[in-house]
Amino acid sequence: MCIDCKSFYASTESIRRGEYPLAAKIAVLSTEETAGGLILATSPNTKRDYGVKLGTRRYEISDDMDIELAEPRMADYIRKNYGINRIYRQFTDDEHWYPYSIDESFIDATHSHNLFGSNEEIAASIQERVFQKFGIVTTVGIGPNMLLAKLALDNAAKVQEPWRAT
Repeated sequence: MCIDCKSFYASTESIRRGEYPLAAKIAVLSTEETAGGLILATSPNTKRDYGVKLGTRRYEISDDMDIELAEPRMADYIRKNYGINRIYRQFTDDEHWYPYSIDESFIDATHSHNLFGSNEEIAASIQERVFQKFGIVTTVGIGPNMLLAKLALDNAAKVQEPWRAT
């Protein structure tokens, strides 16, 4: 399965501000000091409501847009990523855990079904544990190999709740 932390940087900043990540309107900037600073991440509502996305310049965000701006806190993101991956590793061994990026990992839980249930049940457990511990919403693509899991993630799981698909 392929597991993605939904809008990871923006979600982390939303949680820091006491907001539910999928309801927040937030953008993480490379630097707030200059108008040319780049957007590194946005919350789903910011993308949907204003079209602000990765690579948008600071000067393209007008004052009338209801968007909170945040500076990046890479050390915090790395720490949170480490903790989230510890949860993933509760469902598989190190040989079947494949970190892909700071917000995405693959796991093969085939050998864990007797302990934790089906892939769907494992995915639901992972999502619940990550949300309970970190407040981060995860999306999960389930497939017989990494490619099909990634395709399920990108084409279906990221679109609607329960944020998982086969």
